[in-house]
Amino acid sequence: MLGFLKKKKKELTGKGLILVENVANAMAIERLLKEHGFQVRGVAPPLHLRKGCDLAVEFELVEQMAIERVLNKTKIPYEIAALTTEEKPQELTKVKQLGEYILIRAVNMKLAFDPKTGKIVNVSEGGCPDVLFWPKI
Repeated sequence: MLGFLKKKKKELTGKGLILVENVANAMAIERLLKEHGFQVRGVAPPLHLRKGCDLAVEFELVEQMAIERVLNKTKIPYEIAALTTEEKPQELTKVKQLGEYILIRAVNMKLAFDPKTGKIVNVSEGGCPDVLFWPKI
């Protein structure tokens, strides 16, 4: 009857990222934590948080201590970063129409193809900004 007087439990929410130096370590951490029952996923971290790798593992901050207990048993070097409420990881894949071609971007790998023929017209991988090569056929 006086339910409005009850204190509402404050939800502990927030996301954290496990940052590593390479994709293989990120994938190994994601697999290990899933095997231990954690709800984690691979994401592209915001640019200012990257540690040499375009892949990080997102997790619920309330699970940080338990996750670190698992990770500390491995030899994989990592850092933990908490995301602010305004920060969001980037999507791993994006599809964009680029003139007559379609560009698919997965983290910083890019593949462009001609949707009419299915032929790949450019493949680019990481490192530096890329200008797509459009062959004259």
